[in-house]
Amino acid sequence: MEISKISEKYNQAVRGEEQINCSQEKIWNVIAQASNLELFHPFCSKNPIIAWQENDHRDEIHYINGFKLKRRFIAWNEGVGYDLVIGTIKEKESFVSWRIHQTNDQNIARITIDIYPYIMNMGNKLMQRIPFEYIIDLIIIISKFSFRWTELAYQK
Repeated sequence: MEISKISEKYNQAVRGEEQINCSQEKIWNVIAQASNLELFHPFCSKNPIIAWQENDHRDEIHYINGFKLKRRFIAWNEGVGYDLVIGTIKEKESFVSWRIHQTNDQNIARITIDIYPYIMNMGNKLMQRIPFEYIIDLIIIISKFSFRWTELAYQK
């Protein structure tokens, strides 16, 4: 599955990647279910569904600090991954791409999440690069300690 063309609008992305001791199918079953962020997102208080059907996946993420964002899925490839845009109604949207990669071992897969944040993709590319690097470092540190992918996959 190729990344959606919308990604071409963005200059920079951050990638989180995790190898998980379970099959691609098990990981898909976790990330494709409605309200999935409630299971593993460290700052999500709830993940209510707006629509969750074959060609229309939309939801909200309510953060523990009260901030709310809407997610609209723009590409959905069963068992492999999806792309989405996330933002508020009043602001520009960020782009996010989730992918599952099966390894040679059928009991081990990798998940990658590429985030193209709107706030770091506007204006001068050079001026945005330095603060972007600091934000990337912070996101990577938080994700390493926060996500419980393996536990979730074994629960299914």
